[in-house]
Amino acid sequence: METLYSEIEQLVLQKKFAEAKKLCQKYIGSLDENLKYDALRGLFTIHNYIGSGSVEIQGKCLEMAKKIKSPRIIEEDFRYSIPSFYFLSLDFENVILSCNKIKKVNSNFDLWFELLEGFAYLYQNKFEEFQNHWVEMQERLKKFLFYRNIKSKKVPLKLLNFEKNERVENYLYYYEFFDGTQNVDDFLLTFPRYLGGLGDVIQGFAFLKKLAEKKQKIVFYLSEEYRPLKDLFEKNLSSNVVVIDDFSTCDITPSSFTPLDLLHIMPNLLADIQVKKDFPIIKADSEKAEKYKQKYFNNDKLKIGIKWKGDPESERNVPIKYFRPIFDIENVEIYSFQKGEGIEELEFLDKNCKIINVGETFEDFSDTAAAMQNIDLLICNDTSLLHLAGVMGKLCYVLTQKVHDARWCVDLDKDVFECNTTSLYESVSLFRQKEENNWAEVMDRVVEKVKVFCKEKY
Repeated sequence: METLYSEIEQLVLQKKFAEAKKLCQKYIGSLDENLKYDALRGLFTIHNYIGSGSVEIQGKCLEMAKKIKSPRIIEEDFRYSIPSFYFLSLDFENVILSCNKIKKVNSNFDLWFELLEGFAYLYQNKFEEFQNHWVEMQERLKKFLFYRNIKSKKVPLKLLNFEKNERVENYLYYYEFFDGTQNVDDFLLTFPRYLGGLGDVIQGFAFLKKLAEKKQKIVFYLSEEYRPLKDLFEKNLSSNVVVIDDFSTCDITPSSFTPLDLLHIMPNLLADIQVKKDFPIIKADSEKAEKYKQKYFNNDKLKIGIKWKGDPESERNVPIKYFRPIFDIENVEIYSFQKGEGIEELEFLDKNCKIINVGETFEDFSDTAAAMQNIDLLICNDTSLLHLAGVMGKLCYVLTQKVHDARWCVDLDKDVFECNTTSLYESVSLFRQKEENNWAEVMDRVVEKVKVFCKEKY
């Protein structure tokens, strides 16, 4: 008989988070302790997928679960989700400990936990430990490959159905693992697998460009959810990078493979790349940007783009009502960069809030970039647009939760709630909550900053 947790887990894997949450809430107050425990465990798992901003809820779930089950059962049931919880809590020491516990009981090679551990060392500036971890990871991978008796079969891409594959082992069966040190003369297949949002892929673009400078031929596969990036990426990459979104028409036979997000922690790329000196990494199409200028941005006001919602279930979303004070700043023109779900919130603004909805014109990210080229400032939640602004070198103010995404490691000092720049992009500033769920105070600081910027510019 299927357990409640199994039912919740299936909904999570299908990204039906709202439905999964309702199921958890239905049983979280149950007198049946097994059902209550499954509901708590399920809610913890849901927020693992949703990401940063959820750790307070996860912490409460974990504490309530500990009152029902023994420490041994808790450790076993939460083993594979607890490292991400620690990571999003910025508790990097426990990330490392929990990842190592998994390796002791799991004979398989799981790149996700290798990634988490690698980032945990980097975010603590433990570079020697990170280098050692990378070497050990390579050794574990070799043992895994040997154990499976895998040899590169070099099958043409069109003969494979990568769209359905979920684990890195499926790629390793056909292609050698690229660790950043080999001289790859033919093709390197990159695939965004672990840090899987659109913003994560944009963040990885700088590393992809750095690899392309090494004159390697690269096949970069964008699956369906990433196809809005295809046109923008193709126009910003050299001819030795082939961007594909359909394996059925591709006769290319790569010799090696690595997920795009692993490039972030390859030691040789970290040593080579100077992201902050390379802006803009991505440029908008000049002809398209000019069309947007003439139609929407041909005025002498301070042009501010706003976006408030990313993933519908994300705790990082900021209700549009908190953007209201920006409309009262003199000599500004406000543009909505919201696309798809979330656009209905425009109805919540009062009639005095004049806003130009350019988001409704976006077909893909090349349109978004063209519009962004024309604004002076983007104000948004922690979403893919901040990464686009960052790689384009556009000024961006990001509203983040008190416990934010761990990649903004410049903000590890708990007393610092405003950062001049992030650790990734020199044009992006973070405005962090001083207390949970208090977006109004965050926006007050943003408004003051915008007023100063407006006076300096005009």
